[in-house]
Formats: sequence, C-alpha cells, structure tokens
Amino acid sequence: MKIAVTGSAGLVGHAVRRRLEAAGVEVVPLDVRRWSFDGVEQIPCDLLDGDAVDQVFAAERPAAVVHPGGVSGPMVSADDPARVVEVNVAGTAAVLEAARRHGVARFVYCSSIAAYGSTAARWVVEETTLHPRDVYGATKAAGEQLVEAYRHRYGLAGAALRLVAV
Repeated sequence: MKIAVTGSAGLVGHAVRRRLEAAGVEVVPLDVRRWSFDGVEQIPCDLLDGDAVDQVFAAERPAAVVHPGGVSGPMVSADDPARVVEVNVAGTAAVLEAARRHGVARFVYCSSIAAYGSTAARWVVEETTLHPRDVYGATKAAGEQLVEAYRHRYGLAGAALRLVAV
C-alpha cells in the first residue's frame, strides 16, 4: 500500500513518514521543502496549487493519505490570519479533492486540540463542543468539517485526529 503524507518534512509529517517507512509502507512524501531535516528528499508540492497536488496523486496513485501539512500552530503566522486560513483550509480542500478524484480509500486529517478552544468542562472528550479561540483552531475545526462533508457526499473514508501535544 502506498500512503501520501503531506507536510512530510514537518514535525508531525516527518514522524508519520518515518513510522510508516519503518513498517515497510511505501510513502509519497509531499512538502513545500525539498528535503526533510533528516536528509530525505520530498516531492515538492505546495498544497495551495491544486493542479500540482492532483498531478502528484495521478502519478503516484496513493491508496491513503495522512494530512498533517499546513500551518502548524497558533503562533505560526499569527500576524497573517488570512494566510493561515488559506493554507489550512484551501490546502486541505485541495488534498481532499485530489483524494476524491483519484479514488483514495482512506483520508486521515491531523487536527488539533486547538479546535476545542476554551471550554468550561474539566474533561475534554470527543463530543465536547468546538469553540476555537484563534484562527488556527478555527481552521482545524473547518478542516474536520471538510473531511466529514467529503465522507458524506463522496464516500471518502475519513477520520480527524485532534492531536494534543507533539
């Protein structure tokens, strides 16, 4: 099975790529950077370029996608919220669309605890209502909703993981 990993040179994407490779899985590593910090070449791909994402999926034919790619936290680009929305929401839509068009069987979206925002609950469980407090958290909640919509509308088997700490 071949699995595409977006943001494969980043913190989460790199860890996912290494785990998959250690398990003998063929990985399609996508990132805006050509090289990961451990010297592994990535397929250069800007998630905002839907045609480029589509071309990689057409050429590589991944069976599944793990999507941690995007702006990686509330402190990153905090002074440019429109950029955070563009990368995290439009980039996720481009990857979902390529997955749909090329018959990807499974889509795993890396969300964040930031989607919950502030909550009065002592314990945060999956069903806790989302109230993001920053643009980053809002984009992660939006990405989850896109995955859910693609699941319902197009039958793309998708899951969102709300990562707490890396």
